Amino acid sequence: MVDVSAFGTTPAFALYQRIARSDSAKLVAQFSNAPAVQREIEYYKTQIAKVQSVDDLIKDRRLLSFVLSAFALDPEIQYPGRVKAVITSKTLDPASLANRLRDPRYKDIATTLGIGDFGISNVKISDTINKVVDQYVTNEYEKNLGKQNPALREAAYFKRRIGAVKNVYEILGDNVLRQVVTSTLGLPKEIALQSIEKQAELVGKGFDIGKINNPAYVDRFVQRFLISKDRAALDGGGGSLAQLVTPVAAGGGRLSARPAIIGVDLSGLNIIV
Repeated sequence: MVDVSAFGTTPAFALYQRIARSDSAKLVAQFSNAPAVQREIEYYKTQIAKVQSVDDLIKDRRLLSFVLSAFALDPEIQYPGRVKAVITSKTLDPASLANRLRDPRYKDIATTLGIGDFGISNVKISDTINKVVDQYVTNEYEKNLGKQNPALREAAYFKRRIGAVKNVYEILGDNVLRQVVTSTLGLPKEIALQSIEKQAELVGKGFDIGKINNPAYVDRFVQRFLISKDRAALDGGGGSLAQLVTPVAAGGGRLSARPAIIGVDLSGLNIIV
């Protein structure tokens, strides 16, 4: 049996397989109904209806945290000035900050809130509120997965976002997508010192962007990512990857984690074991 303490967290691939055998929609719904999550949703709905200006939103740290979390931009809470410039960007203006920043999440938040295009009143309409709430639940659920293993959150984000990218440059511009793809392909962080064209070329050699809407291809790539993360953890802890994952059948193209290493308490999520 593998000593899972070598990981410091639950092995990502093993946990991924357990979740894959469960009803993901039910897991998210169950998470959404948790009292702590419902309190934040209720606060958001109540307070967003009261804002009269962008500054009202920016100054309410709890409200702003909710909005930023919906777009996986949580760390931006430390930069209210930049957040204000992003969310007031006119999305059709190429020179606006949301369009100049490479990470597509900035344009996503500007587009969804629509403050720059339609004014502050747009954040109060039901369609906008529902979109933000839905995205908040999704991101917070993924963050919760990350408490078991950070790689699991990255994998969930990758599966959710990769189908929307239009080219390799959008992958490079999204910090999480970039991390998943480059680490899976074994590309060092130092490639960032090369031209963006060279980076795109390196990524394109190992990742087939023409298959981003092929579930089997994406899932296989995610499995490779998680196994690479578990390998790195085992290498650091003195374990062996062969102890963690073994092929089910020669040439079958599927991998299986040994049940003996699975010991995480997931009773709160009703994950099938």
